[in-house]
Amino acid sequence: MVDADDNTYAVIPASLDVVPVAIGHIALPVPYLPASATFKHEASKRLARNKLSKHTTDVASPGAIKDADDVPALARKGLRRIDKLDLEIGELRRAIQSDVDSLARQFERVIQILEERGHLVGWELTPSGDRVARLYHESDLYIVEAMQAGLLDDLPPAELAAVVSTFVYETRGRDDGATPWFPNGNVRQRFGALLELHHQLAKAERALLIPETRQPDAGFIGIVHGWASGHDLTDLTNEREITPGDFVRTVKLLVDLLRQIGTLAPNRATARAARQAADLVFRDLVAVTTDFEGLNDTDAPELPEHVEALDGDS
Repeated sequence: MVDADDNTYAVIPASLDVVPVAIGHIALPVPYLPASATFKHEASKRLARNKLSKHTTDVASPGAIKDADDVPALARKGLRRIDKLDLEIGELRRAIQSDVDSLARQFERVIQILEERGHLVGWELTPSGDRVARLYHESDLYIVEAMQAGLLDDLPPAELAAVVSTFVYETRGRDDGATPWFPNGNVRQRFGALLELHHQLAKAERALLIPETRQPDAGFIGIVHGWASGHDLTDLTNEREITPGDFVRTVKLLVDLLRQIGTLAPNRATARAARQAADLVFRDLVAVTTDFEGLNDTDAPELPEHVEALDGDS
């Protein structure tokens, strides 16, 4: 129940001495949400404006609601707190349902793009769809489509490492907007083809309101090609704003992706080249820092001199 003073009560039959009698009517707020504190407050205001209380002595005894006036102030405060919590619970439930509905719509859109691009037929994965499911990378669909299109085929290991680096590297800091360096025309052409494939995929994603796959970044191509070809890190980073720590982190991501491609590539020669590329870039500073992972200070081996001379971020 709600009264004209904005107080609410829980009433059961045992609370009443006599059968309640209707003494008038008011229009209730719309929408009808009796559990809402806002709804109850508005109902109380309407009740007060109608001044129905002056008729009560003509119809029913003042004690029609047993002990209603005896509810302690602290209890009334507690009841109002319960009402507020009920309102918050209702809002949370609506928010959760909205999120569930949003996830369901997102899932349907992902299913649709997989079907449209040939990775799913009904509820069955195609061979390329199986590769998407097994590839662990934020750009999994894009990378699988690049493999399917042959954009990673017929490349020597060092060039393949350079091309694949575009999936893992993100330009930042002073290198923003810098002109990328390509070791040869073949790598430049492959990167151009990757950009075109990305344009097609992003267009399909936008049409379905799916978050767009990140665009490939050529900022690491020249560095990793030189590293895979055996050059020293200091020679490669002199003209680029990249620390040894950033270099190591990026190469580790590259090694992981190359090894996955070495397992999943539909072209056997490409798979073999990817494994070879991973071995070429996993050397010296990268290999040493990987050995340190999981070791404490007393376990760690002594650094070689050429590693000690590098930035401490490594």
